[in-house]
Amino acid sequence: MLKLGKAAVGQPLGGGATVAPAQLGVHRRQLLHVGAGFSERDRSDDLNTLADVFADPQVQARGLKVTMPHAVAGQVPLVASPMKLSATPVDYRLPPPMLGEHTDDILATTLGLDAAAIARLRADGVV
Repeated sequence: MLKLGKAAVGQPLGGGATVAPAQLGVHRRQLLHVGAGFSERDRSDDLNTLADVFADPQVQARGLKVTMPHAVAGQVPLVASPMKLSATPVDYRLPPPMLGEHTDDILATTLGLDAAAIARLRADGVV
């Protein structure tokens, strides 16, 4: 008896449905055909640059681009929240943080480490 996951062919699945061996052959051939098409494609064609994303008409129509000031990069384009809530709209207040910008604060407030402990972590190369 062929097995499909935990269900055996010819045995009831959830809701009383069964899978016949002939159906499995058809589905398997369809999946192999689809899979072959994916393996022949150049996957780099599927990648969008940030410029591609922001040039997309749907992205423009939905207003999914927001620009924020950044300490090093100047004004940076970011992907806005896709949720458009009329009563409580998203408020973009803070730019993306610099690497490690909040590390000391998190170590102190969340882990309760004092300045000396944080300095030891830094000296040991942990942080």
